[in-house]
Amino acid sequence: MFIIIIILYSLIAGIDVVPLYKNKQKKELSIYFASIAICCFISILTSLDIKIVSPSMMLQEIVISIKRLF
Repeated sequence: MFIIIIILYSLIAGIDVVPLYKNKQKKELSIYFASIAICCFISILTSLDIKIVSPSMMLQEIVISIKRLF
């Protein structure tokens, strides 16, 4: 299953990268590759049934601790 995910992400990235490369938008290209790599990694982990920790609990703890200060 994860091979299909890699192929699909590569296909999508290949289609989206051409205009960025032709217009020499290096900053946007690097941000695009970083975001597509993170999304692909999360998709592969999900397809392998690996639990991904939700950041909402950590953010909730941070907000509660800030509220306690005030």
